[in-house]
Amino acid sequence: MSREHGRAQLPHVGQRPGISPEEPPASATYDRWVAVALEPHVAGELAEGTELDPSEHPPIVRRVVFALDTANADDLVESFPVYLVRTRLAEELIASGLTGFDVADAVVVPGGPYLDLGHPLPPPTFRWLKVGRDSRADFCVSDAHLLVVSDRAYSLLSRWKLDLCDVHSA
Repeated sequence: MSREHGRAQLPHVGQRPGISPEEPPASATYDRWVAVALEPHVAGELAEGTELDPSEHPPIVRRVVFALDTANADDLVESFPVYLVRTRLAEELIASGLTGFDVADAVVVPGGPYLDLGHPLPPPTFRWLKVGRDSRADFCVSDAHLLVVSDRAYSLLSRWKLDLCDVHSA
């Protein structure tokens, strides 16, 4: 997957990767939406106060406290097994009608590197993006624990800052 200006260049919707968009053969279309796998930047870590059950894999999380390492984080970040989105992005996702996720509160605190770099306080606000496992939804977590989104979801997300997010065809 090539990257240009910090954005991944994905195949056109309904087109298989590696097929020229100028003359795609009739067999190039998918029967369903194009899936995109995202590996968001790990911009911090789950901090003291996070409530999770490590006896399950992935751990069951009940409350998120996230220690953010940088004020320049992408609008979608992760710390296994949690995904977080900036508050404005969360609001757009809620209004979008996309499926497969819920948005919940998360506490974001400055991590050590954040403080060491002298970033402004308080840190930016994020919301917890709780993603399900239904592969027919616009958002899901795969068996390999990757965030997989539909082309519709990626179209929305790609308008936001995802400079450090690895993007692959799923």
